[in-house]
Amino acid sequence: MGSGSRESRPSIATAILTRGYSLNSFHDYRFVIRRNRSIIRNLVVPSSRAKIDHFIFHEGNVGLFARIAIRVASLPLNLRFVNLGEFFAEFRQERNPENVEKCPETELSLKFSVEYRAMCAFWMNGFLEYLGGYDVVFRLDEDCLLESLNYATVLQPLIEAKVDYCAGMAFGFDAPGVTRGLEGFVTKWHEEHPRTRAPKLDRNPYTNVFLLRPKALESNPEALSFLKHVRSSGCVLNNRWGDHVIWGALLSMYVDTIKSNLSADVSYFHGSHGTMVSQENNPASKPDGDGAPQQMRF
Repeated sequence: MGSGSRESRPSIATAILTRGYSLNSFHDYRFVIRRNRSIIRNLVVPSSRAKIDHFIFHEGNVGLFARIAIRVASLPLNLRFVNLGEFFAEFRQERNPENVEKCPETELSLKFSVEYRAMCAFWMNGFLEYLGGYDVVFRLDEDCLLESLNYATVLQPLIEAKVDYCAGMAFGFDAPGVTRGLEGFVTKWHEEHPRTRAPKLDRNPYTNVFLLRPKALESNPEALSFLKHVRSSGCVLNNRWGDHVIWGALLSMYVDTIKSNLSADVSYFHGSHGTMVSQENNPASKPDGDGAPQQMRF
């Protein structure tokens, strides 16, 4: 794929991982449709140069009727439905007996379904198998409604490789019950890889919406190996390590080679929490002395 030059069209993939609903609960797909319609209204790319595909990943249980209805309601988006049934089945086998004591199940982690944990694994590195060829990957969950996305300050820097990772905001530590063993795990990785910075676990991107330049990872095999090492540990399955804390650790350790921007000009409504994520209510995006938003970097 191109990098945004005149000779090649930049390629963008929006992505969502949704669950399937029964015909009796078909109205629940309204969240996916509303999310898609918000993309139509607010994802503005100047001219028609960019190639944009819209991926609907699912657990293998979104029926034909539902797919047709979602396509019609989401016109003119070019939707691609991808069955992840095999991914979910393989994830259930990712147990590592050697690490059970290092990242044990807890009362809190047991409250999260295996499907939820698989979702964490997918957004940690599983999605790269499907979307790694795009210039920009844009995750927007089904409970998120895009309000605005500034092309000049968000997409263009990614297309031009000036920024590698963007999120609307950051937050601190995750709950101890779902981060058992994480600190020791990433500290050991840092000690064994001297080119990394000391990991920070108190700065994590809000990953229900993020934008990534996959080539930044392709050119950093050590960072890719870190993600694979996390998966092989079995701790995402066992203790429900979240994709947000894994990406937070990665971005902090590889801050010198993966350029992140957590004050991106991205605004959206997060339905699950009933909150608006925007520059107005994001402390990371308050203007500095010259009126420009501060860039939160790891």
